[in-house]
Amino acid sequence: MIYIQTDDALRTVRRLGITLSATQLATAEARAINKTLGKARTSARREIKQVYNISQKNLKGVDYQHANAATVTGKLVASRKPIPLDAFSPKQETAAGSMRISKRGAQKTTIFKQAKSNPVAGVSIEIFKNKRIVIPFAFMIPGGAVRVFARGEYKSGADYGFVERHVRVNSGSDTPVKPLITISTFGSILNDKVMGNIARDVKIDYPRQLENQIQFILSDV
Repeated sequence: MIYIQTDDALRTVRRLGITLSATQLATAEARAINKTLGKARTSARREIKQVYNISQKNLKGVDYQHANAATVTGKLVASRKPIPLDAFSPKQETAAGSMRISKRGAQKTTIFKQAKSNPVAGVSIEIFKNKRIVIPFAFMIPGGAVRVFARGEYKSGADYGFVERHVRVNSGSDTPVKPLITISTFGSILNDKVMGNIARDVKIDYPRQLENQIQFILSDV
């Protein structure tokens, strides 16, 4: 929740001796909210990219719901759909070569001229900028689906989250094998640094927008 201080704008209204009807004030407030949220959407996308190694296409879920004079309520919204792990620059290394997924979603393979004796097990990813970690049980499939997989599945309840499978289920196809997912765009906004910077910008911008919209309404009277 972001609380906005409007005292400066309202003091200006009183100082100028401005009298607005309830409808005019609600209209000014709704317009100011929408202007502020439009900038907040841009700010949110920028701040998320400052913290997370996330592509632009995954930021389209950040938007806002418009306010109107009847409700005088607007919202900054974000998608709660988990982002696949392949969106965070995954890399897998074997003795023979390496594999990665580009930001555009293409699988890229490199063959080593000389086999490595100590390849890194699993898949490394970069969710937070400049902080690469390794998921030791993850893997990618050369020439297969452009995803990062693991043996196991996502569960709810007491076993909430991804539960690894350590024994073979079938003698043939070794299932279940599921693509891995991570944070949603909504979750990334809740990061303390991201939310703090968005709140800072909103608190500065809204009083200015409210004052501007009041002045605009008065200019048409």
